[in-house]
Amino acid sequence: MKSKLHMRPKLVRTTKFSSKSLSAFSDVPDEVQEITIDPVLLSQSETLSEKCTIVRCAYNSFGWDRIRIWPSTYLIQENGIRKKMLHNYNIALYPEWITIKGKPYIFTLIFEGLDQDCISFDLLEDIPEPGEFHIRSIPRNQSDVYHVTIR
Repeated sequence: MKSKLHMRPKLVRTTKFSSKSLSAFSDVPDEVQEITIDPVLLSQSETLSEKCTIVRCAYNSFGWDRIRIWPSTYLIQENGIRKKMLHNYNIALYPEWITIKGKPYIFTLIFEGLDQDCISFDLLEDIPEPGEFHIRSIPRNQSDVYHVTIR
């Protein structure tokens, strides 16, 4: 049995499955089945994957300390484009504080994805008071997961 969508037949991608590759399904016949995927649906599924950049931060504290992150924390590509922070984990967001003691305190920041042509970037907490951090020229890697030390 063949299933086809005929919206744009010239652009249709065809995939064949053998019964061996579908052996988990008991009702699959032994003959090869052809499935045709509409190109509009195919292009939508290929562009829906969202990119992000993950920065794991180790904050070196000496004794008791209070820390927080401001929503105005960005990745700044070498071309000046800022990528905004989407999520923060294990750290308070301004105006709240978190109290920590001693050893390096680990937290994670998730940003919009870097552009494909980006080679390096800065991590900047852009705040209107003293105490901001700015880590310059972080080299880009293939995984877009980074580890930085603050202070």
